Amino acid sequence: MIGILSEVLTSIIAEGGFVAPVREALIGVLKPVATWFYELTAGVPLWAVLLLFVVTLLMLAGWVISLKSEKPDPAQGSGGGRIFSDLRLWAVLILLIQTVIYLVLG
Repeated sequence: MIGILSEVLTSIIAEGGFVAPVREALIGVLKPVATWFYELTAGVPLWAVLLLFVVTLLMLAGWVISLKSEKPDPAQGSGGGRIFSDLRLWAVLILLIQTVIYLVLG
């Protein structure tokens, strides 16, 4: 019984069956939206996208600097107050390296 049902469903799907009208209706609804979104994004110049991305990275670096100091392991104490044990420094360094990469290669 299950084998027959499986064969019937397979043949219905293979021939388009009840899936094709739903798919066509969905395509008909989404195609104008996709075309509108493509035209909207194609009109944005690449320099503007690069600028927006770089500004976002720099704002993120500024936000990281404004956070309270974080140490890798609070159980070890202050670690002598060394600036290199502060995780904010490394996070900002990574963000600045990413920014430079995008500016050079962008």
